[in-house]
Parts: sequence; C-alpha cells; structure tokens
Amino acid sequence: MKNRFLSLNRFYKKTMMILCDQIILLFALFLAFFLRFSDEKMLDISQYKFLFYMQINWWLFVVISIITTFFFIRLGLYRVVLKYIGARLIITTFRATTLSYLFIILVLFFYNPNEFPRSILLTFWFISNVLLIISRFVFKGILYSWDSFQLDKKNVIDRVLRHLNIFQNMDAREKMS
Repeated sequence: MKNRFLSLNRFYKKTMMILCDQIILLFALFLAFFLRFSDEKMLDISQYKFLFYMQINWWLFVVISIITTFFFIRLGLYRVVLKYIGARLIITTFRATTLSYLFIILVLFFYNPNEFPRSILLTFWFISNVLLIISRFVFKGILYSWDSFQLDKKNVIDRVLRHLNIFQNMDAREKMS
C-alpha cells in the first residue's frame, strides 16, 4: 500500500492530504464543542448541550473548513515534500491556523455573540495545531519509515566501503612500485 501511495500522481496526494486535514479540522471543532459543554452528568443524550450548540452553529464547520484550507494552500502547506519536513512546517502550520482563527473571529464579530461561546475557538485553535502537526509527522513516519532509511543508510555504507577499497588498492599499488 505504501508503494502504491508513493506512486500516485501529485494531484491525488494533495487531494488526500486536503481530505485528511478536513477530517482533522472537523474532529478538532467537534472536540472543542465537546470539551466546552461536557460535564460529568452526561448520562442521557438529552443532556448533551454540545449537540445543541453544534446544531445552532452548524455553519461554523463549513466556514472553518473553507477558510483554513484557503490559508493552508496560500502558505504552501500542500507543496511541502513530506520526506523533508521539519521545524519550518511547524511554524507554517502554526501561522496558517492562527490566520484562519483570526479571520473566523472577524467573521464572528458580526454574529450574535450570545449564541456562540468564544472559548470554543481558542480550544479549537490549540487542538487543530497539535493534531495537524502530528498528522504530518505520522504521514512522514509511515511513508518514509525506518525501512526506507535503512536502505539509504546501507547504500551510503556500501559506497563508502567501495571508496575506501579503491584507496586501499591505490596504496598497495604505490608500495609495489
């Protein structure tokens, strides 16, 4: 499966990354609602306040997905080659989620504040940052796992040994002459 994914066209890989990000963003928003409105007495489904607030603010799920994907594309998160990701990806992801968070706050500025608690967005921002950064590194670990690095390491060691063997043969020829 790994080889099949690696052999896919770049367009399909980007599409899969966008879909994974959408799932992560929606899950992070759901988790933010759940953490904000859950309590220890959640025995009956009628007591789930977070479902009520999610139904009122259903449009936020759509808006967050669109705005965050827009900022991810503009900041180049889908142009990154997973094999070479590092600290720069963390900073770029942080910037993209922060910009989308600020833009959503601007949109909510014109919305009735009594129907939407602001703490959900801060929780969403934190959860989405953590999950999106972890997902990138998990994809890197799956696609370019230890086996791939072992093969690269073995090839380097073989080249070094051949190189050393050539020099040893040259030293032997110099001593004979």
